[in-house]
Amino acid sequence: MYPYIATQICQNCDSPIVVKQKRDKDNQFCYKECYNQFRRKGKPIKINLIGSHYVCLKCEKIFIPTRNTKGMYCSYACSNGAKAVDHKLICQCCNREFSIKNIAEIKRGHYKYCSNECRKRKYRINEDFFNVINEESAYWLGFIWATVRGSKYNKVSLLSRKELLVRFNEALNSNYPIKNSIDNKSMIRITSLRILSRLAELGINDIIYMEFPDISIEYQKDFIRGYYDSDCGYHYKDNGQDVAVLHGRSSKLMRSISDILKAKLVIDKGEWIVISFDFSKVDGSPRLENKWDFN
Repeated sequence: MYPYIATQICQNCDSPIVVKQKRDKDNQFCYKECYNQFRRKGKPIKINLIGSHYVCLKCEKIFIPTRNTKGMYCSYACSNGAKAVDHKLICQCCNREFSIKNIAEIKRGHYKYCSNECRKRKYRINEDFFNVINEESAYWLGFIWATVRGSKYNKVSLLSRKELLVRFNEALNSNYPIKNSIDNKSMIRITSLRILSRLAELGINDIIYMEFPDISIEYQKDFIRGYYDSDCGYHYKDNGQDVAVLHGRSSKLMRSISDILKAKLVIDKGEWIVISFDFSKVDGSPRLENKWDFN
């Protein structure tokens, strides 16, 4: 009765299956090599059935597989060398690119984050936003300088109207929660260490000790525009003329703004006030449109 040709064909090479023993009657592959190749489908394993020679995936040399090599690599050196490759991944928290070498951990679904800080973090923010100072980053820097109400080593609190904080979150791709605070205002607490470190380099401080940040002259107007678009800036009509006002508690910051705008500086009820400056000196984009409609 044995051997005989089975009715089914090999799922890998489509060759007829020869049944040599009773236990082989349900075989789906003609040779063990075909089974191994089918099991590793999608990987560039080259098999020469004559003499069972394999081609190493690393050095591409022909070798005879052993119990340890399993037909993919000719030696442990080639196996380790093939796995010592940087695999690029994107952190699901901060969207930064990072690399690892353990492909097995990727297949297990690990390494979704670039660091333990990102793995434990609940909220996200564009941590590279202030790395380069331009029109947009200078604008939002001015907004932070105007709304900061607490500056510590591990957090910065911003106090403003809710709609302004929503704009801030959208600009920085942030999902920090906006919480209710005093005087019908809301608050955001920034806890990203990279953002806080960058703000410290730019000179953030407590509100009464704040100074004008060390940024390029060409972006100073954008900083002032962001400051004006916060709750610390407003305008009104005086005998048909537009009067613009900026106020703050830091004398150093307000004196710097006054010097840049060549505007009048006064003090009233503990606050320094810059008044009557030319809007055209700070006009640009981005801006809060409803505060720039003077009609």
